[in-house]
Amino acid sequence: MIDDPHAYQHREGDAHQWLCRFGIDNRHCVTGTTTKTAITVRGGDDTGVAESRSGSLVSLSWNTTDPYAITMLVHDDESGEADTWVFARELLIEGGGIGDVRVRHGLVTSLELDSPAKDITLRLSVTWVEHFLRYTEDVMPLGQEPSLVDVTELEWTTELEWLADGRADI
Repeated sequence: MIDDPHAYQHREGDAHQWLCRFGIDNRHCVTGTTTKTAITVRGGDDTGVAESRSGSLVSLSWNTTDPYAITMLVHDDESGEADTWVFARELLIEGGGIGDVRVRHGLVTSLELDSPAKDITLRLSVTWVEHFLRYTEDVMPLGQEPSLVDVTELEWTTELEWLADGRADI
């Protein structure tokens, strides 16, 4: 676990930004943003033609409230909106994948994202991705995440009551 809450509170430069926020009850959040991105989008305009661009904003976020997941925002400069993708932190570390998110490490980190509307391929700086993952590892090393087995009986009972009341579709 990280001891110094100001170790990488905020750093900016070279088209990369890092922010680590520390909250109550040892809740931490690591966010990385970069504009050094190459993106290829296929199928977004119904023609099936691939469109390539660079310099789009991509953000990676991780926090201890869901330590298994990475949230990625891919900002579209034209529409001003962002696509949100959530996938396993371990997938970003190890690479691979056979579903909607596939990660390959090499000279760049390549993320292939498939959705019904469009397919996106991102090429991110390996160094930037490694920094992001190192910051998450500083807060909570892989394998040190809380286990679902550690959930108390009261928490399970509360969750089951919540599901039984039909609130699961809210």
